[in-house]
Amino acid sequence: MDYGGTLSAPNTHVDPVLGQRPVDPRAIIAVRELHDLDYALALSSNNRPGQDRSLALRQAGIEDMFDAVVTSEEVGVGKPAREFYRRVIATFGVPPDQVMSVGNNLTNDVVGALQYGFGGAVLIRHDGALRTGEVLPAGAVMITHIDELADLLRRSPWPLRP
Repeated sequence: MDYGGTLSAPNTHVDPVLGQRPVDPRAIIAVRELHDLDYALALSSNNRPGQDRSLALRQAGIEDMFDAVVTSEEVGVGKPAREFYRRVIATFGVPPDQVMSVGNNLTNDVVGALQYGFGGAVLIRHDGALRTGEVLPAGAVMITHIDELADLLRRSPWPLRP
């Protein structure tokens, strides 16, 4: 799952200590719910040099709920590069079709992941709308906040941890 606009709210101020927007309180609840449902979670985020996504997760009290944190700084390339998605898949040790991408960027989080072979993708748009010219591809759904994800997965289960 992505960080900016997915775990963090898009209209909040940057925390000067974190150097980024903090995790949205509703997202904290959502991550805990997904973790309690026994889904394997990875943060997969494009970030600026020195921007520590793990620090933000730690501050929110959810760092230990993530099996991995994969950042563009660590990989050397960002989404939608195939190498980035390959690294995300490697953290789970499962075929790509058993992984779902969740994020707010249609190109980076949805189209790129599906082209790499992810089993599905969730686009988060807080206003519930696609932008002019955007088309939601097959294999993708749209929700307005990450706190809707657990209910979506209950209706349409994805592979659980072994």
